[in-house]
Amino acid sequence: MLIIAEDAVAREVYAELFAMRGYGVVTAVSARDGFERARNRAVATVVLALSAGAMALRRRLHLLRPRLRVHVTGLAPLCFDVMSPVAQQQLH
Repeated sequence: MLIIAEDAVAREVYAELFAMRGYGVVTAVSARDGFERARNRAVATVVLALSAGAMALRRRLHLLRPRLRVHVTGLAPLCFDVMSPVAQQQLH
Protein backbone atom coordinates (compact mmCIF):
# COMPACT_ATOMS: atom_id res chain seq x y z
CA MET A 1 0.00 0.00 0.00
CA LEU A 2 1.26 3.45 -0.91
CA ILE A 3 0.28 6.41 1.27
CA ILE A 4 0.80 9.80 -0.39
CA ALA A 5 0.34 12.75 1.96
CA GLU A 6 1.95 16.18 2.08
CA ASP A 7 1.14 16.54 5.77
CA ALA A 8 3.67 14.61 7.88
CA VAL A 9 1.22 13.85 10.70
CA ALA A 10 -1.43 12.53 8.31
CA ARG A 11 1.20 10.44 6.50
CA GLU A 12 2.40 8.90 9.77
CA VAL A 13 -1.13 8.21 11.05
CA TYR A 14 -2.23 6.52 7.83
CA ALA A 15 0.98 4.47 7.64
CA GLU A 16 0.76 3.36 11.26
CA LEU A 17 -2.92 2.42 11.06
CA PHE A 18 -2.47 0.24 8.00
CA ALA A 19 0.82 -1.26 9.24
CA MET A 20 -0.90 -2.25 12.51
CA ARG A 21 -3.37 -4.20 10.38
CA GLY A 22 -0.55 -6.07 8.65
CA TYR A 23 -0.23 -4.15 5.41
CA GLY A 24 3.14 -3.38 3.90
CA VAL A 25 3.23 0.40 3.69
CA VAL A 26 5.33 2.76 1.60
CA THR A 27 4.94 6.52 1.99
CA ALA A 28 5.50 9.50 -0.24
CA VAL A 29 5.47 13.20 0.54
CA SER A 30 4.35 14.63 -2.81
CA ALA A 31 2.47 13.77 -5.99
CA ARG A 32 5.74 13.49 -7.92
CA ASP A 33 7.36 11.28 -5.29
CA GLY A 34 4.22 9.15 -5.06
CA PHE A 35 4.00 8.64 -8.80
CA GLU A 36 7.64 7.54 -8.93
CA ARG A 37 7.13 5.10 -6.06
CA ALA A 38 4.01 3.68 -7.73
CA ARG A 39 5.91 3.28 -10.98
CA ASN A 40 8.88 1.57 -9.33
CA ARG A 41 7.11 -0.66 -6.79
CA ALA A 42 4.45 -3.34 -6.90
CA VAL A 43 1.64 -1.61 -5.03
CA ALA A 44 -2.00 -2.60 -5.36
CA THR A 45 -3.55 0.31 -3.47
CA VAL A 46 -2.85 4.02 -3.08
CA VAL A 47 -4.33 6.34 -0.47
CA LEU A 48 -4.03 9.98 -1.56
CA ALA A 49 -4.22 12.64 1.13
CA LEU A 50 -3.08 15.60 -0.93
CA SER A 51 -4.47 19.10 -0.67
CA ALA A 52 -3.78 19.95 -4.30
CA GLY A 53 -3.45 17.84 -7.41
CA ALA A 54 -4.98 14.67 -5.97
CA MET A 55 -7.42 14.13 -8.82
CA ALA A 56 -4.78 14.76 -11.48
CA LEU A 57 -2.47 12.27 -9.79
CA ARG A 58 -5.33 9.78 -9.56
CA ARG A 59 -5.81 10.00 -13.33
CA ARG A 60 -2.07 9.57 -13.95
CA LEU A 61 -1.92 6.54 -11.67
CA HIS A 62 -4.86 4.92 -13.47
CA LEU A 63 -3.12 5.50 -16.80
CA LEU A 64 0.01 3.89 -15.36
CA ARG A 65 -1.87 0.94 -13.86
CA PRO A 66 -5.57 0.71 -14.76
CA ARG A 67 -6.32 -1.88 -12.04
CA LEU A 68 -4.66 0.12 -9.27
CA ARG A 69 -7.04 1.03 -6.45
CA VAL A 70 -6.76 4.71 -5.63
CA HIS A 71 -8.61 6.24 -2.68
CA VAL A 72 -8.64 10.03 -2.28
CA THR A 73 -9.24 11.41 1.19
CA GLY A 74 -8.75 14.62 3.16
CA LEU A 75 -5.73 15.46 5.26
CA ALA A 76 -7.46 14.77 8.59
CA PRO A 77 -6.24 11.61 10.33
CA LEU A 78 -8.51 8.64 9.73
CA CYS A 79 -10.47 6.65 12.22
CA PHE A 80 -9.53 3.09 11.25
CA ASP A 81 -13.11 1.92 11.88
CA VAL A 82 -14.22 4.17 9.00
CA MET A 83 -11.48 2.82 6.73
CA SER A 84 -11.89 -0.85 7.60
CA PRO A 85 -14.13 -1.64 4.56
CA VAL A 86 -11.45 -0.11 2.34
CA ALA A 87 -8.66 -1.88 4.21
CA GLN A 88 -10.35 -5.25 3.90
CA GLN A 89 -10.30 -4.92 0.10
CA GLN A 90 -6.57 -4.26 -0.02
CA LEU A 91 -3.86 -6.68 -1.10
CA HIS A 92 -5.50 -9.81 0.39
